[in-house]
Amino acid sequence: MKENNKKNFIKNQYLILIPAICGMVLGFVTKDGPISIDKWYYDHMFPYFAEGHGHGLMKFLSSLGGAPFIITFMILALIYALKDRNVRNWILLLMATLGSCMDNTLLKWVFQRERPVKYMMVYEGSASFPSGHSMISLTLYLTVALILSELYPERSALFRKIFLLLVFCISLSRIALGVHWPTDIIGGWLFGLAAYHIHLGIRNLWEKDNSKNIGTIA
Repeated sequence: MKENNKKNFIKNQYLILIPAICGMVLGFVTKDGPISIDKWYYDHMFPYFAEGHGHGLMKFLSSLGGAPFIITFMILALIYALKDRNVRNWILLLMATLGSCMDNTLLKWVFQRERPVKYMMVYEGSASFPSGHSMISLTLYLTVALILSELYPERSALFRKIFLLLVFCISLSRIALGVHWPTDIIGGWLFGLAAYHIHLGIRNLWEKDNSKNIGTIA
């Protein structure tokens, strides 16, 4: 058991450090302007969305990673947790979400990357890198998938696929609406993955007294 705990701890550190370092490198590389992949997307892919194709759907998907929806989701989750007399998972979910929000705010302040203003189809006032929708939704929905996987182990793989697909669709909506560069989305995923595994490490420490170490799912 101790050996397994040690291996999980080391693995978790790598899954924090590697995405975080890659995200920092990407942030500094793209800080002063778009790179090739960003330019290619807006030259070749964005015109399809600029014509209005799927605009309503993209706005809806984007809303699933926005503050109003997440706050509503957390309130409903709290009501369910109180009804079930088990707020432990809700507290852990809140910690993961708030932690990712604060990290994203700090990172935006550090990089101060300008958004693709001339392509924006909806207004966004904050800095561009990393994408808050991509980062926070990845942390939030991976944590939801983890909690559901603990409650229904036989459906663990299904939960992962559903919520990862949801995160991808939310992220896609942000570049479809012209409010982010593609590299903002990649940065959001990298930092979101790091934030998720920081949260996972906190959970493991919290439950150490019960000799229960949670493995990684991403």
